[in-house]
Amino acid sequence: MSTAMQGGIIWAAEAGENLSTSLFLFAAVDTDGTLIVADSSTAIVGVFVEGAVEGKPASVQMDGVGKVMLATTLNAGVRVQSDGNGKAVAWTSLDSPGIILQGGNSGDVVPILLGM
Repeated sequence: MSTAMQGGIIWAAEAGENLSTSLFLFAAVDTDGTLIVADSSTAIVGVFVEGAVEGKPASVQMDGVGKVMLATTLNAGVRVQSDGNGKAVAWTSLDSPGIILQGGNSGDVVPILLGM
């Protein structure tokens, strides 16, 4: 089953690291204002919809129905957060950026309701 991305807010900023393979990973803002892949301790601003090499603009979807890559098997309806590599894992303690709308396995890209 395929789900189209449907979001209203897309934000572009300079990549603070090589984000050329970051599509559908969680994004965070580094202390210098550049975009980086989120880890398990950073606040998530959205999901990458366009990667870039360091110093070039990358794009992040911040709300609506987007897509995210799973780090593990998850069911639909699960609140998520980032693991150490920008992939979705079950929510435990940080603010959750969204809810998985379709279950999947590790490495799958599934729809997520962002901005929750």
